[in-house]
Amino acid sequence: MAHSNAPNNDVSEVMIRLGISETDLSKLLKVADIDYPIHASPERSTDTHPLSEKEVEVLRSGGAKGLDAGPNLHIARVNSLRRLIEECQTLIEHALNSESVAKLLQISVAEVERNAQRSPPYLHGFELEPGVWRFPAWQFTDAGEIPHLATILSILAHRKPIFLDRFMRLPHCDLEIDHKPVSPRDWLIAKQDPDQIFQLVRPLESD
Repeated sequence: MAHSNAPNNDVSEVMIRLGISETDLSKLLKVADIDYPIHASPERSTDTHPLSEKEVEVLRSGGAKGLDAGPNLHIARVNSLRRLIEECQTLIEHALNSESVAKLLQISVAEVERNAQRSPPYLHGFELEPGVWRFPAWQFTDAGEIPHLATILSILAHRKPIFLDRFMRLPHCDLEIDHKPVSPRDWLIAKQDPDQIFQLVRPLESD
């Protein structure tokens, strides 16, 4: 399947569109001593400068733990932020544009974008900027949509792209094929019982 790169938006704006809280992102950037907005992933940190008391207080107020771990914590925070940025960038780089989805599903571009804007949606998409749609790759195979996509989206329509990408792509301990954990996406593609997936997603409907 063809993938399409993102327009030249600043990274922080794209992360917010993907579902990262602007408040949480601002706190992370402040703690990591990185300017906001950001335009590129920060370099892996080797700076051992410890967190200030104020920075520790901000992190604790957000529920962070292990803040007495010493100066290496700053390195961990910067590197965690870098990984989060790279995760968002990877999601976009592997997403399909409207034209690619239209070709794959053999429908018009207009119908592709209408399907993403229905309530509930038939396709999971997001706008990088007004009128520029991207469709995360997890929902497609070379033959079209994954099985039961519309049902999943009817339950999780309110969820942000970064959450859905993680949930659908990462192996889940309650889903096993040949004694190995598999992702919800792979479970459905293998034509396993879809009720297993529905049981996993329904508790997330009201979160």
